[in-house]
Amino acid sequence: MNAKKFLNVRVCLTMTAVALCGALVLTASCASDSNNNGGSNGSGGGSGGGASGSGGGSCTNPPADGVCFGAGQATGGGNLSNVNGYGWVALGSADSVSSPVCDNTANGGGASETITQAKPCPEAGGKSVWTNPEQGLCISGTIPVVTGGDYTGNWGLQIGMNITKDAGGTLGKSYKNITFNYGSGVSPATSEIRGEIHVANDPNLDASHSNYCAVIQPGKPVLLSAFNTECWTGGAGKPMPDSAVANIDKVGVQISSDINSKYDVSNFCWTGFTFAQ
Repeated sequence: MNAKKFLNVRVCLTMTAVALCGALVLTASCASDSNNNGGSNGSGGGSGGGASGSGGGSCTNPPADGVCFGAGQATGGGNLSNVNGYGWVALGSADSVSSPVCDNTANGGGASETITQAKPCPEAGGKSVWTNPEQGLCISGTIPVVTGGDYTGNWGLQIGMNITKDAGGTLGKSYKNITFNYGSGVSPATSEIRGEIHVANDPNLDASHSNYCAVIQPGKPVLLSAFNTECWTGGAGKPMPDSAVANIDKVGVQISSDINSKYDVSNFCWTGFTFAQ
């Protein structure tokens, strides 16, 4: 059984949400920014959002109504030319990430600080340093077996991105489905992968349901109406309404934790996504 997480992107202090603050979930404290990484976690999704990206990479030819990643930053094509936000990672307190790391020298820190749930890459001055920026947003780390039902502390690892590099930017378009593109890199390969979506200022969600998720497979379209506040087995959440699509402000991919298996994540790369009518 897996739990769900995601992040929120502003500064969150002691909230029960999942991570998109650096994830889309809100549960503990989290901090994130409009440019790259940051984080927090919770019971549903993840958290994140924060610093800018760094290093090489190219993303010069995104698909129409699609997004690709280069140097830690998104480039949107066609009707998504406004999409230019940065990527970030988020994780539960029991989970660990070895890559990317955070360049925190602007704040007097180190050039390759480990990102944790308690110490996300700071919103002001921090930079996510991606190991293989030419391949997309790539993550390596470890997700231990869930014990004692602790999906709050161990919900998994998440890669997220803000729709725009400036705070408050949203998709601004309405679509029917989304296709996520990503590679392998999770061992064993049985982990549930979830797409995560955060909607700006959603009046229908409370602090414990700050995002929507759906189980995904690479290259296979998923109806946006299939995204739900509780996408795991046995969940009974709320589906994302069609009217919310244009207000999407964060998108992510989560590698979920499990009560049966430990997961090792090695260079798992999210390469982009595409919307369609």
